Amino acid sequence: MARFPQVDWVAVNGRDTPFTKPQHYKEGSTSETDLTGHDNPLPTTDKSVRAELESIKATQAKILERLDEPLDTQLTGSNFKDGIVTKPRKVETFSEGDIKVSAGSFVQYDSFSKDLEYGTIHDMREYSHVYFGGQSLSGAHHFYLLMRQKPFGTGGSMIIDDKTETSASSKYIKKTPIIFHNLSLRVYNDSEEEQSYILAAGFWPV
Repeated sequence: MARFPQVDWVAVNGRDTPFTKPQHYKEGSTSETDLTGHDNPLPTTDKSVRAELESIKATQAKILERLDEPLDTQLTGSNFKDGIVTKPRKVETFSEGDIKVSAGSFVQYDSFSKDLEYGTIHDMREYSHVYFGGQSLSGAHHFYLLMRQKPFGTGGSMIIDDKTETSASSKYIKKTPIIFHNLSLRVYNDSEEEQSYILAAGFWPV
């Protein structure tokens, strides 16, 4: 095993003078050395650096591979039509005040139907969710809201009802999925006198 450093002697001005031969440690060793020369050049690469570069190349290759895959165009809150992603449709909201309801009766809230951008109250196929709220303008009394869904385009008797049960002067039915697409929004006055209400509704286009 060669010792490090390897030295040789040369006569300089008649005196033997030591000099260190060009040499470097063998790969993977901190004790054995090789003489540096044309057939055994000085190492110029760092293994850890090389490994890191190879890792970076592998990561880049994976990214390029993913970019070549088909793009998922189903974006939350966006619409996809004719191969083009369009801007999200805004929630449509409506309200109306001083709606009078006779004692022991109900009124259907649908005055906004003609102003819906993508359908009507009886054809909600372009909407995914709805909410409905109301407030008494006549003081404390018993009333409730009902939101009824029926299958669009059929005469079937299947229905989905959502009803408020609280005794508060303002009531609401929270954001609810539209399963069937024919809606009825109603306020029921359970008192013995005519009452007035403010009603509001909101619709989420798909």
